[in-house]
Amino acid sequence: MDHLNLRFPAPPQLRAAIGYTAAVGAPLLASLLQLQLRPSINAVPFMLFFFAVIAASWLGGLGPGLLAITCSAVLANVYFLEPYGAAATSTHSILITALFLGVSSVIALVTASLRTRYFERKRLIEKEREAMARAEAAERRVSDEDLRLLLESVDDAIFQLDPTGRIVTWNLGAERILGYPANEIIGQPFSKFYAPEDLQGNKPERELEHALRHKRVEDEGWRVRQDGSRFWANVVITALHDSTGVLRGFAKVTRDLTARRRAEEEARQLKIEQAGREAAEEARHLAERAMDRTARLQALTESFSARERESLSAAGH
Repeated sequence: MDHLNLRFPAPPQLRAAIGYTAAVGAPLLASLLQLQLRPSINAVPFMLFFFAVIAASWLGGLGPGLLAITCSAVLANVYFLEPYGAAATSTHSILITALFLGVSSVIALVTASLRTRYFERKRLIEKEREAMARAEAAERRVSDEDLRLLLESVDDAIFQLDPTGRIVTWNLGAERILGYPANEIIGQPFSKFYAPEDLQGNKPERELEHALRHKRVEDEGWRVRQDGSRFWANVVITALHDSTGVLRGFAKVTRDLTARRRAEEEARQLKIEQAGREAAEEARHLAERAMDRTARLQALTESFSARERESLSAAGH
């Protein structure tokens, strides 16, 4: 009856040996105890053997329990039922032995049944726990995979820093923008992306301190790629704390805004050029108006001078 055996974390042969050893050892131990307690419990010769049957049935199942009953009956008849030292044949001894066999058989059956239910329930609970653990692990794998796919699908550089500012994660967007592959940049300080003038002013350290005090910091400025070229970046650094408030690191998002800045610069230059053209056109209009006024004034002056000369000439005659 293998389904009734206790499932020890041991080979089947060892589990069987443990169960049947208990079936023999428990009655022997009960006999020794009863011999020590004689004659106080001699009136109930099978009392301690009931406990031996219970122990053997619980440790080994129904098979060892039945063996324990047999051993107990033999030992009790030899040592505790009159006449001592031989198998008892009196009617009284036979009745007591039969009563013991019947009651102990029921005890063995009940104990083995309870044992089976207990360990089956325990096994079911363990299976449920294992299933829940596998489901949680699968959910975490799915979540991690979804997060990885999400991070890999964006064009922005998204990565994590440890509390000292060293890079611990890296996505494809970061590799596209900054030029570093993950195996070369992970473990390096994020200050590698700052221009020399920013490093002289300790800008990376100041940004981490600001993020730590105010939870996040946002900045726009020049950053440096692996090949030394610069790009205009929008940077957001967010401090990451666990549930106890301990700093776990920083999340850093970097966007390449070089194209936008170039477009803004071009638009600004176009505005400047347009303003210059408008100013030149206005100056030309003003100059033309001034020249027209000057010409008109000169014509009036010449007309007035001619009239004056005519008047003087007429007066001389």
